[in-house]
Amino acid sequence: DGEVIAIPQIKETLLPRIESKIDLPKNKKLVVSIKTSRKTNYNLYIQALDQVKAAYAEVRTGYAQRNFNKKLYELNDEENLDLRGKVPIIISIAEPEKLK
Repeated sequence: DGEVIAIPQIKETLLPRIESKIDLPKNKKLVVSIKTSRKTNYNLYIQALDQVKAAYAEVRTGYAQRNFNKKLYELNDEENLDLRGKVPIIISIAEPEKLK
């Protein structure tokens, strides 16, 4: 939604948004965009990416459990394809803002 949030809030903010898109068609899936400034500390950037990936991992784990009664690593190829279609990880790294 273009809102700026703190790193610890990323995962909790994303979870309901990712889950709400599970049953939508492929062209309506959530795209998470990460935008930083050129002065952003690399460690903070990685922390933000880790929070996004953790949110997707939690949703995927829940989907696998609910739909297949399995852990992620137990899924076969067909189940894995279904999972990746329902909960694709789409992360856009936006061009850093120029400093004035």
